[in-house]
Amino acid sequence: MTEDRVTRWLAGHSSERLAALLLTHPSFFGVAGPAGPVRSLTEVARRLRDPGVAREVIVTMPKPLLQVCEALAALGPEPVGHDALAAFLARDPADVELTEALTQLSRVGVVVAEEDELVAPAPLRVIFRRPLKLGPPAADLYGRLAPAELLAVAERLGLPTAHRSPRKVLAALVAFARDAERVRDLAASAPGRTSAVLRSYADGGRTGDLGDADAYWGLEHGLLVRVPGWDAGVEMPAEICLALRGPGYVAPFDPNPPVVAAYPAPSGFVERDSAAALASAVEGLRAVVDECGRQPLALLRTGGVGVRELRRLAKRVGRDEQEVRLWVEIAEGLAALSSDDAETICVTDYYESFRRLPPAQQADLVVHGWLHAPTLPTWRPADGRQEPALLRYGAEALLSQIRMTVLEVAGQVLTDVDGRPLALPDTPAGMAAFVAAVAWYAPVLAADLADGILASIWTEAAVLGLVAQGAPTRLGLAAVRYAEDECPIRTVTSALVGPATEAGIFQADLTVLVPGFASAALCDLLDSAADRESRGIASTWRFSENSVRRALDAGATADGLAESLAEAARPGSLPQPLRYLIQDVARRHGALRVRQAGCVISSADETLLAEVLANTRLRALGLWQPASAVLVSGRGVAETLAHLRAAGYAPVEQGPGGGLVLERLEVHRIPAPVAEGCDAGPGEDFLDPVPAEAGLFDPLDLAERLLREHDESSDHYSATPAGDGDETGGAVGQDREQEIDYLERLFRME
Repeated sequence: MTEDRVTRWLAGHSSERLAALLLTHPSFFGVAGPAGPVRSLTEVARRLRDPGVAREVIVTMPKPLLQVCEALAALGPEPVGHDALAAFLARDPADVELTEALTQLSRVGVVVAEEDELVAPAPLRVIFRRPLKLGPPAADLYGRLAPAELLAVAERLGLPTAHRSPRKVLAALVAFARDAERVRDLAASAPGRTSAVLRSYADGGRTGDLGDADAYWGLEHGLLVRVPGWDAGVEMPAEICLALRGPGYVAPFDPNPPVVAAYPAPSGFVERDSAAALASAVEGLRAVVDECGRQPLALLRTGGVGVRELRRLAKRVGRDEQEVRLWVEIAEGLAALSSDDAETICVTDYYESFRRLPPAQQADLVVHGWLHAPTLPTWRPADGRQEPALLRYGAEALLSQIRMTVLEVAGQVLTDVDGRPLALPDTPAGMAAFVAAVAWYAPVLAADLADGILASIWTEAAVLGLVAQGAPTRLGLAAVRYAEDECPIRTVTSALVGPATEAGIFQADLTVLVPGFASAALCDLLDSAADRESRGIASTWRFSENSVRRALDAGATADGLAESLAEAARPGSLPQPLRYLIQDVARRHGALRVRQAGCVISSADETLLAEVLANTRLRALGLWQPASAVLVSGRGVAETLAHLRAAGYAPVEQGPGGGLVLERLEVHRIPAPVAEGCDAGPGEDFLDPVPAEAGLFDPLDLAERLLREHDESSDHYSATPAGDGDETGGAVGQDREQEIDYLERLFRME
């Protein structure tokens, strides 16, 4: 279809219809691809004729639209009559479902209806290289033959060749290939095994080579054609394939999605469980990062975090190993974790900003981080060998698209007519039905996925609260809504997640209960003077002599600590046992002082020194008393302090000048990585994937301007051709063997 014809077709659109077409092609607004935004109606036509641009839309189509495109590609490349297409699909020309499919294809500019003919602006044969497993068109294959070969084949077929040019002989051969009855009669006369060989080629299950002896008869009679060049072999023209498949052959057309046997989700439980899962997810991620701050993760020599480190981390935070894999990947994507020396994974300085955000914003970032995660952390391949965590495989764009597709399909098949959620049965049959539905709504994306991919995405979505009780939640449905002024995910997380809790419930058993999300300030206070025992929807801390002594070692005073804790307590006062504990530890704190010598222990309490000297648990220190009020240890300061504290004492370290050395918890942070050329903060570069300049183009305004300027001859903009390459090539075409291996396993690449 020529550029002028496409332009004339576009010029007949209303501004609303043209705006709808433009919206289906993000590259027309400069959002994707190198060509930038369109500047004229002629340029829109030029891009619609580009196979790469058409592929952008076709790969996202549901099964019936894809089947219609494939059928048109098989019957092309010439225009296809509407009735011929309907017959090929075994449908009535007035069939409602076929008419609806053609209407949708026209809306996105993939198929144009002109009178009784259907024309594709872009050559569908370039996109569907072997539609319906057919070979290339007869005109293409016969056109590769030398003139002498054309004449020889035509003479064997009894076609007129005398005084005819090679072009006319070629036209006669193409006409013969399109005469289904003559082709079938000729094939019926094939000798021996050749008939079976021809049938195999016709069914699309065989592509021969030059040494296939059984193909010689077919080659001599034009039913098969030698293909020269680096891909030399034997092909059967598409028209002959269709003829040999018989008059009863019809192309597949499945306009109705598969039935997913779902049941009404328990009323009220879906959103309740969603909120609980989301809160648990944020706390899980924070627990993992906090633990990495205490002990960085060791990297394998080959890259990534191994199973042993993940299991250690899972044990420390009390979470499942698969969940820990998920949190580590998301945290690294948020720039809360990063590698500083190619040997360890450490916490970044950005995490301090992250943990002080309102809980709803933290939840929003965690959900976005999962949607854009570059790997599928919880997926177990068929061989059971999971890859190390935090390895990059270049699959970000593909996995993000798969996750969004899963959520979109869930919104389609797991909601009733009133929008109420339906639950997917938690059985293999239920998941198999859902996988079939995904394959109907996104056949290109789901065609080559390895087993278990979609089930793993469903499981991870449930961990994050995008799915609950087997049904999509408000959060899951919000993730696939685009055309809103504010981020729909943040809107839902704000409703699901309450504000941070600034006070805890102090109890007489020396524990503190903090319901909901504890604020960063409250966590810092309680972590300094108590030991965290649990975290989740509610977190608990427990005070002990050692924990209070730790706060005093860091420079706190008894009165100051009690006052700070009272301000963070409900209803504003501390239980008596806690106040007594603080006073008792403070009374004994610093009674022993350790100073560097080899080292020296001093105290004004000689009775206490005598007790220490006689304590059998401290024999390893080799204590001796050269004078009153002084003990000398044979070990260093750190080891002496550790032994004394293990024996139940509360010593402090004394500096060279006699002053106390405060022991504050050292927090190691490394700079957060920021993508080159990215103005967004760490962990936020994926929140607004549309460039700022794209916001300058309102679809309706752009459509009205293009139509208004159509008659003007000033088309100054020259677009860079989008090409017919695969848009995902940059994402997956990395040169590293690990990436290739992972992608082959993930997407069944051969």
